[in-house]
Amino acid sequence: MKTSLAILLIALPGLILVACAGAPTPENSPAAPTTERKGTVIQTEVRTSPPPSLPAGCTFTQNDAVSYILTCGPTLSFLARVETADVTPLMVEAQEDSVERTLQNTGWQVRRGERVEISADAGTLQLRHFRAERDDERINAFAGFAPSGPQRHRFFTCFLPDELVARWPTECAIRMRLLRDLANATHVTGVYLGGEPVELPEGCALMEKTIRCENNTFTWTEHPATMARQDLERRERDFLASFPRAEPLPLSCTFLGDPVECSSWRVDKEGYLPQLVLIAYATVGETTLQLSCEAAITEEASQRLPACEPFLTLTREE
Repeated sequence: MKTSLAILLIALPGLILVACAGAPTPENSPAAPTTERKGTVIQTEVRTSPPPSLPAGCTFTQNDAVSYILTCGPTLSFLARVETADVTPLMVEAQEDSVERTLQNTGWQVRRGERVEISADAGTLQLRHFRAERDDERINAFAGFAPSGPQRHRFFTCFLPDELVARWPTECAIRMRLLRDLANATHVTGVYLGGEPVELPEGCALMEKTIRCENNTFTWTEHPATMARQDLERRERDFLASFPRAEPLPLSCTFLGDPVECSSWRVDKEGYLPQLVLIAYATVGETTLQLSCEAAITEEASQRLPACEPFLTLTREE
């Protein structure tokens, strides 16, 4: 089982997934949350509540880009960073397919079981059972959308060994609750540009250094202005190298009313809509911002980029 967990930790963080760990729920002692702003030019306001204590033998990982990860002994759990208000059948099917495909891509023979509804403290929880076998190893995955707050859900995946499967509703509910409380201890409540609040477009979600709208994402990182430009551009080259085709687009950019250097491409990847990828660099005082705007390219004649527009103005060059 330890070998299985090591392989899953490598393979699964690329998915919007969530997992399961086994241990009793610790007592929560209520305490007042604190609020602080992080960043210099673009700031996020973060409210932090004291997180619950981890049970003995458990590890919580929150530096993965897409998931919170909890390991407790022979169990492993993932909780997606991205929250959603409405869960559609298409979203459920897509996420379940990604669990099955990820296991298959790492050499497991997967059998998809029934989808079962259980009661959890924040509402009902629908999880589908996947049974995976490889050589003499066996693992069980229970995956589905879990309530993470009022009208909020995250995708959750709970991996259990055979000896815990008989109690899986209880075991997965415990892990989901612990992961949710750990993830919700820090909540991004607002974003500021030059000290002024930025109003997010309706339907957009704010995470630390990321604004995500439908088919459109804006991210930023802040670096010392003394950082060598080639070090910043290395990340850009590595990102573009992951696409088989990238065609330059004739776009120019302004940030806070001033022209800034930017590069933009149309990138194509099999199985996905064509993407607009734009990376801009702006230096304000002692900070260099690396700004990224990504969007699915649609058939609209004038495509809006709501996640990026509060920060970047894009103009097509003649």
